[in-house]
Amino acid sequence: MTDFNLARLVKETEGLERRAIDYLLEASDLTPYHQRMILALAAIDEERALLQFYALEQINPKRRTSLERVIGSADGKPLFLGDTLSAPEESVHLTDALPTFSDKKLQEFVERLISRASPTIIDALRGLPADATAEDNVRRLMEALTYDGKVVIPRKIVSITPLESGFDIQFSTKYAPDPLTFFHEKYPNGVDSRYRLRQHDRGLHDALYDAGLISTAIPQRFGHTDEERMTIIGSYYLCQGDVTTAAAAMSLPWRKVWNFWNNNNLRPRTRKHRKKSNAPDIGRIDVGDIQTILDASRRLNLPDSFLSGIWRNQGFKVAKEGHNRDYAENPSAFYTKVYGSWEGLTRRELKKIDPSLHRALLRYGQLDEAIPDFRGYTQYERDWIVVFHKHFEGNAVTAAKGLGKPRRTISKIWSEAGLPNSRIYSKLKAEDRLDEILYFKE
Repeated sequence: MTDFNLARLVKETEGLERRAIDYLLEASDLTPYHQRMILALAAIDEERALLQFYALEQINPKRRTSLERVIGSADGKPLFLGDTLSAPEESVHLTDALPTFSDKKLQEFVERLISRASPTIIDALRGLPADATAEDNVRRLMEALTYDGKVVIPRKIVSITPLESGFDIQFSTKYAPDPLTFFHEKYPNGVDSRYRLRQHDRGLHDALYDAGLISTAIPQRFGHTDEERMTIIGSYYLCQGDVTTAAAAMSLPWRKVWNFWNNNNLRPRTRKHRKKSNAPDIGRIDVGDIQTILDASRRLNLPDSFLSGIWRNQGFKVAKEGHNRDYAENPSAFYTKVYGSWEGLTRRELKKIDPSLHRALLRYGQLDEAIPDFRGYTQYERDWIVVFHKHFEGNAVTAAKGLGKPRRTISKIWSEAGLPNSRIYSKLKAEDRLDEILYFKE
């Protein structure tokens, strides 16, 4: 059910009892998962549970706007929850075949049902003779939809079956406690796919999914013959577990190949395996020029831990110089000793090849000393940015647009120069700022 006309039941959210929540959930078309969520929330805070219910059903009780606004009231004003609907004759399109009752309440109730424009409701009420039996049936129908003296008309009613004693109203299909049995009874020949079931019967699909029975009801199928399946499985050994190579060779999505292998207890190779297979050969490196593992990691642009693991696997002794270091609370001096000047090495590169030293520099606040920021700017360019502080009234956003530099860079250079940052935008026009910039450069 997508919407409700809650009549006077939700005129105000304060003071509603727990039984109102139970009744709404019983008449709603929410999935079992959402119903359990609402009940759990109601045990803590009933008002929050009601608001959550309204949100799921796309109702805003605070606005109190009626769903019959498109019809309007008799005097042309908007309708609100709790108002009595007296639809004008020109607004009721399907009342010509309805019975006319002497009881005004029954007549208004029938008109409210018709205003829903639901085919099931119209078929149940159209053509009923205006006799005592029909009036009694409509009265029983109204009583069935009455709760605590208030009428609640759902937006969606699954079916209304006229009976001798009244009407059999079915608000929504109840799949509990065994949705699998309901599925086999409704679809004895099965369903082609889960997607098709979700399209045609969303409630049953969600009930099976929440109960963990969707795989039992509709097993996952791959759409391949036995020969094709054996080919995909055999590609594991031909391609040595490389999913990308196997998928490209068979023109199949790599995820499908991955699922085939996993379902047959074949473990695909991960990125770690590919790194090991593409590892550099120690024989191609001039060992005499390498004094520490850090030098090698910098030359090869690879993490020191990765290199040390590869070398140990090949039988070489690797010193643990890169681990458990003693920086003596001065990692900047250690950095200068190992890497020398900061020229040519960025912070990103340091973090990649020597993460422990990068963390130590951050911890002791010496990263700027080891690798100064804004090294791409000369002193002249920094002074040039500082001069324009007054021109742009200290607004880094406007300065970034006018100078073509990153806002953070401009803001930090100004801060280092002791200049405040202001959020007041410059009153100069863009073309005037551009003229001054060009004049300054000349």
